[in-house]
Amino acid sequence: MLAMRPIRHRLGPNLLRPLHTTSLRLSEPRIIENDFATLRDKYNAPKWPVVLCHGLCGFNEIDTHLPVLPTYEYWGGIKESLEGAGATVITTAVPPVSSIKERAETLAGSLTQILHDAPWKKDTEKKSQQDKEEPKVNLIAHSMGGLDSRYLIHNLAKDLPFKVASLTTIATPHHGTSFADWCFDELGDKNVDRLYTILETLGVQNPDGFKQLTTTYLKEFNKTTQNDPDVAYYSYGAQYFPHWYNVFYPSWKIIDHYEGPSDGLVSVKSAQWGTYLGTINNCDHLDLINWTNRIRYHWYRLSGQRPSFNALAFYLHICDGLAKRGF
Repeated sequence: MLAMRPIRHRLGPNLLRPLHTTSLRLSEPRIIENDFATLRDKYNAPKWPVVLCHGLCGFNEIDTHLPVLPTYEYWGGIKESLEGAGATVITTAVPPVSSIKERAETLAGSLTQILHDAPWKKDTEKKSQQDKEEPKVNLIAHSMGGLDSRYLIHNLAKDLPFKVASLTTIATPHHGTSFADWCFDELGDKNVDRLYTILETLGVQNPDGFKQLTTTYLKEFNKTTQNDPDVAYYSYGAQYFPHWYNVFYPSWKIIDHYEGPSDGLVSVKSAQWGTYLGTINNCDHLDLINWTNRIRYHWYRLSGQRPSFNALAFYLHICDGLAKRGF
């Protein structure tokens, strides 16, 4: 693992003020360097549908309704790639900044409706599966979507007409993030209330999700939201070392001081939950959902460099692994 570097005091006099953070002592992760650099010729498709669960401030897609601007997808190209490999893929949208509980309830309702209205079995499996077989899903969640999914499994799944076979989280802040701690510590309660009022005035409803990413909140969340023994839990994290002009540099700097390596928003330590499958090197929080990565990947190819990470290969690998495990 790359050594932690001391940070300099550049973000204001209170940057390094002690925060109420939780000490995380987890296993030393495997660093993934080039495992997902290129696409393989063949990937297996999971037996059960794959559900892509977005993070904080996320969405399914945004249509500008302007001919000069494209439709923006949260999972840029990922859904199409998985479907091309034979997977059944479901994308949903939950309230962008609402509480984990509200987001999970919306996710549960959407999946209930989707699985009722559309076939849930792969065409290749219909002949061998009995009609009475209860549907299952594989949840693949980015960032806060992993917390929504864990809440759904623990608190809602017993009343749903489907089961969760597996949950794979990608850069989910399972133990919170010191950047959220720092933001709320700097703002203070009065300014937080004012900010929430402004957001609600602008049409942003129930912005409780921000505060639920603090280490204090997630410590209590983890006590009451335990794993289901009938569900397989997997997780990935990422680490990135940005230049000073990178959009993630301020948040990365704070997290690097308090928690160590991160992808700019979520530390490697906080991303570990269930079976931790490794830390993707040189990859930031948006690279993981094929946003900035698409630009960088094409630039590398034009300049003759070999990219170290292809988000499409990463998600195809996840699904291939689920298929091989019988999910």
